[in-house]
Amino acid sequence: MRKSLTLFNRVKNMKKLLCYFLVAALVVIIGFSGEFQLLEKSEERTKILKQWEDELKKSMEEWNIPGMTAGIIYDGEVIYKKAFGVKDLSSMEPIDIETVFQIGSTTKAFTSTLSAIFVDGGQFDWKDRVMDLYPAFRLKDVSAQQGFLFEDLMAQHSGLYPYAGDILSIWGFGRDKVLSSLSEWPTMYSFRIELSYVNNLFVVVEEILESYSGKSYSELLREKIFDPLEMNSTRATLDGFINASNAVTTHVNDEGNPVSIDPYDGFIDWIKSLAPAGIISSNINDMLRWVNMYLNKGTVDGNKIVSKENLLITYSPHTYVLGNPSDPSQRIVWAG
Repeated sequence: MRKSLTLFNRVKNMKKLLCYFLVAALVVIIGFSGEFQLLEKSEERTKILKQWEDELKKSMEEWNIPGMTAGIIYDGEVIYKKAFGVKDLSSMEPIDIETVFQIGSTTKAFTSTLSAIFVDGGQFDWKDRVMDLYPAFRLKDVSAQQGFLFEDLMAQHSGLYPYAGDILSIWGFGRDKVLSSLSEWPTMYSFRIELSYVNNLFVVVEEILESYSGKSYSELLREKIFDPLEMNSTRATLDGFINASNAVTTHVNDEGNPVSIDPYDGFIDWIKSLAPAGIISSNINDMLRWVNMYLNKGTVDGNKIVSKENLLITYSPHTYVLGNPSDPSQRIVWAG
């Protein structure tokens, strides 16, 4: 049975969405040493993949996940791709490898890669001041506002309270309000000192990309990334997900149990005003093409999507988080 959510329950359950049905699980193996080197030997490959698949199934049971897809790329080859579970606990229709999922905050990596493509084209630079690119940019911390660079928008070290402004989207406000309210949110940390995960600054990135191109965010993704990578099932609009002929139903955690919700009741509608932070939907086939582009340093079938230099910036360390200061590998996040 599908559930219709009140506004109170929408807020309460928002974070719980991530555990259920939003993301196709992607596992990428990139020439790791040790056990995975055995994948080169066909007699060991079947055994290792069976063990890995057993772990996936175990995790689904432990997390009460209705359905998922998973894939492995090894040495440039897709060696594993499989679907598990069902699209909807009401209909019990099985998932297949063409089934579309919302990929949630993985959208941010697309936004940072799209930005890298613009840097390649010379429209602006990572080190350009945001106020020079978007003069309406305002923060409560005026010093941070003056020093904010384009790369800071995606590095999650603004100093704002975590998830600042998300509530506006849940209440039904659009992108304009998300942007204009930036100056109203208090800071929690000093600028560039601590991790503070927010979505609203990615909307500033969207505004800049659109103003420099004259095209919408979804059009840019289609032109610069989806079409070149032949990601034919991938969409950057909510309607694209809801109207897909082969897509999962969104589920939430209702007192420990996954429950499907009506996509038209408005609960997932909030993401439209935070599109560059979480709007994309895709399937395992398309996402493996996306990941393969990363493994090939921005090039696919001899065609350059993005320079390897600027792609590298999108997943280089930008912000120190939990861990031992002497071990930076434990204390980083990606720009996207």
